[in-house]
Amino acid sequence: MPLPSISPTAVGSPVYTVHQSKGLVADLRLDVGSTAPFPFFALRFPADADIVQVTLIRGTESVELPSAPGSDDMTLGNRRVLAEAMEDGTDIVLGVEVRAASAPAVGEVWSVRAQAGSPQAQWQFTQSDNAPGDLTITRIMCDPLAGFTIGGPAGVGQQMTLTALPARGTTTDPTVVGIPAPTTAYRWSKSGAVTIPDFPGCSTSPQSVFTMPVVYAPKTIEITEEVWFETGCPGPVGMLSSTSAPQTLTIEAGPRHLALVLDRSGSMSGPRWQNATTAAQILGNLYVAMRTGINPADRIEQLVFEDTSCSWHPIPDPLIQPVLAASDPDTADGLICDLEYGPAGSCTPIGDGLIRAIDDLAALPAQADAEYTIVLLTDGYENSGSVWVSPSTPLPAGTSGILSFAVARQTGAARQRVNQRLSLYTIGLGATVQEDVLDSLAAQSQGVYRHVVEVSQIADAMAQMAAASHSAERVPSTPDPGT
Repeated sequence: MPLPSISPTAVGSPVYTVHQSKGLVADLRLDVGSTAPFPFFALRFPADADIVQVTLIRGTESVELPSAPGSDDMTLGNRRVLAEAMEDGTDIVLGVEVRAASAPAVGEVWSVRAQAGSPQAQWQFTQSDNAPGDLTITRIMCDPLAGFTIGGPAGVGQQMTLTALPARGTTTDPTVVGIPAPTTAYRWSKSGAVTIPDFPGCSTSPQSVFTMPVVYAPKTIEITEEVWFETGCPGPVGMLSSTSAPQTLTIEAGPRHLALVLDRSGSMSGPRWQNATTAAQILGNLYVAMRTGINPADRIEQLVFEDTSCSWHPIPDPLIQPVLAASDPDTADGLICDLEYGPAGSCTPIGDGLIRAIDDLAALPAQADAEYTIVLLTDGYENSGSVWVSPSTPLPAGTSGILSFAVARQTGAARQRVNQRLSLYTIGLGATVQEDVLDSLAAQSQGVYRHVVEVSQIADAMAQMAAASHSAERVPSTPDPGT
């Protein structure tokens, strides 16, 4: 596609040709007298150009010059403007002479602005007195150069940089010849069903940055740049403007790792445990359905936690272990329906279960765009383990070697890496749960707490949270009616 440009590229030429532009602006300094010789300039443009408008400006006053064959004798303040347009082959040539009715002036500032409805192959502006040592054309401009580059990795959470090409063109193909450099504004737009909160709008800087959003699957957007001279942001758009061709950007879906942490303490026995394990399988199947074919690094794990010693001790119970080790969706698909969760049986080390899940997620290959999700299901108060979650949990006198969850989750670089990109969703089952603790855990980790009373609602709660965690949306924290 031909680009707008001006030739020659240096000041001092009596004739300038503007290529592939909707219009031009020529700034002049004219010696305007009341006797000949009078300053004269000419503008040539295609006769078939659509909707050509030519304006002559002096200070705050202006007149419209003829753009079709004909002549006009106009007054602009104490200046007389004689204009005549005539056909010359396939072109229109507009000649303009300026005379002083009074108060002759040397170096008087004028501006000629010509605009068509679409880019024209060629315009030509002539002022025969212009010379390198005696500039009468101080600046000439055409439509700016539009186009940009996109820099940065296309992963979730990465910084992408939009860098506009030089609006004033290059040294060999400038869009501005002369000084001063015009104010330049850049406006970015996008299409595609992806929300990018910090996507740039209008700026006078040629470079803008935005953050790649979290996406469930690869998404494609088209980015376009609009650039104009002479006015800033938010506009209005200047007369000399250009719009780039759209560029396609694919936002890749980073790995999504999910760990289900399931309370297997004694109070979960009976229908609660049956519904919980069924819901865990549903959650696993839902993850497989959502993530199969999305990212080969995706992993899902399910683990159970209990504590047979029912006391606070510095070493976690060995019964805190995965029933489904971290597996890719294809592998998990063949295992979920046959998982053995074991019987519900002893005490409730909530902190140990969460730390084991964080450690298992941290053991996965480190990737900068990985997202981690933990879904915790419990029906009671913590009462054992090596990590305590709630500051209000009573610890026996003389207990040592026990860490708070707030400290334990940030111990070591691997845990810190997971916590930086962790969403923790919590489900409290029944009337005897630590609602304030579970709600706080979720709120501090970009998650949501859900309280359910009926065991039949466990599967629904898990499904909502899994869907929310894998679509970068939040589920309502208000319980369902009747819960």
